[in-house]
Amino acid sequence: LTFITSVLRLRSKRILSEIGIGIAYRARVQGCERLLEHSLRWHHRENSGNKVQRLHAGAQALRELMEQFYQSILPIGASFVGVLGVFSMLESRFFLFAAVYLGLFIAIKRYYYLKGKQLLDTLNRASERSTGVLVEGASNI
Repeated sequence: LTFITSVLRLRSKRILSEIGIGIAYRARVQGCERLLEHSLRWHHRENSGNKVQRLHAGAQALRELMEQFYQSILPIGASFVGVLGVFSMLESRFFLFAAVYLGLFIAIKRYYYLKGKQLLDTLNRASERSTGVLVEGASNI
């Protein structure tokens, strides 16, 4: 039984990793296609480094999302559903406690996610500016 579980876990990890790589690849390709849709005026206004950094950051964020989904969200979600099922069979108070806990957990997680997102957006804008200056400066040499 442990052998089958290990094989299934490794196989699903490989499949999800391939999906993550495919998503990052498609994000870069679609990002480049979108860049071609902009006018020459826009391209002249924007630093090349900004555009490259946006593509890279977006693709990396999608890949990290897939990894986080596989590493954290999927196992925790499956465990929690299983625990809720067992609790609902044992006694309804356990089920109610677990449901309230889940609601509070999601509310707290969302609050801190939004705070972190604001900081990450600030960091990404600063990274875009610095990469833009670096690429523009390197191309002027």
